[in-house]
Amino acid sequence: MDKLAEQFGINIDYYAVLIAWGLIFTRTFTMLILTPFLGGRGIPGRVRMMTAIVLATFVFYFMNDDLVNKIPADKGIIIILFFKEIFVGLALGITTIMVFYAIEAGGRIVDTQRGSANAQVFLPALGQVSIFGLFQFWLGLAIFCYFGGHVIFLKAFLEGFITIPIFSLPHVAAGISPFLELFIRMSAEVLIFGMQIAAPVLIAIFLTDLVLGIANKMAPQIPVFEIGFMMKGYVGVVMTWISITVVASQMEVFFGIMQTNVQKVIHYFGV
Repeated sequence: MDKLAEQFGINIDYYAVLIAWGLIFTRTFTMLILTPFLGGRGIPGRVRMMTAIVLATFVFYFMNDDLVNKIPADKGIIIILFFKEIFVGLALGITTIMVFYAIEAGGRIVDTQRGSANAQVFLPALGQVSIFGLFQFWLGLAIFCYFGGHVIFLKAFLEGFITIPIFSLPHVAAGISPFLELFIRMSAEVLIFGMQIAAPVLIAIFLTDLVLGIANKMAPQIPVFEIGFMMKGYVGVVMTWISITVVASQMEVFFGIMQTNVQKVIHYFGV
């Protein structure tokens, strides 16, 4: 193959090309499988694989001249670089998915307070899912794309190949502590964001329980339990639609925090 290519004046180092493209693909694929707007749970595996291949090839095409001449001679270093790309891709993917998990958690909290936590839907691609959790998740995804969050994320991801070169090991000047602190804080924010998303419905259901409790004291013969179960179901649905604009604006704030965290992760790994 090499001799045939040389006859046509084509000189390609297939080994260097394969290693460089493989490193780019490794970071891209590990990021993509965790990013809901590129390769989330509901997207078939073949589609995710092809998306990663196309995106990796796109990046390799524009960085080809700078990459093929920087292949390390040591095979052990190359293996370490592959593990580094896996870690970087997972860090970016987890940073992104945390916010969407928080939004979904808010929907699950609403379902629990409505008394319909067991009324889950089975989807072949997702398994057992909460009705309001799934609704909030897709609502957040739509809002994220509407405000151009996917474009901003892809721009930061592509610029990350300059900040974090594939043939360089990261120089973590401040140590690993700031990186771990960031992920611990993001884990704590999942519950906080979820409670903020569910807050309007939780307040409405609390007031409903309060009114029913007062009514039960005034007229004990009223079947409060049966009425409350029905009323909280309706109150949850109605309040969700009434507060959808407030929730959407709050989601925009969450996505801004997510973009900041992505930039911080890239900065921590930057050389």
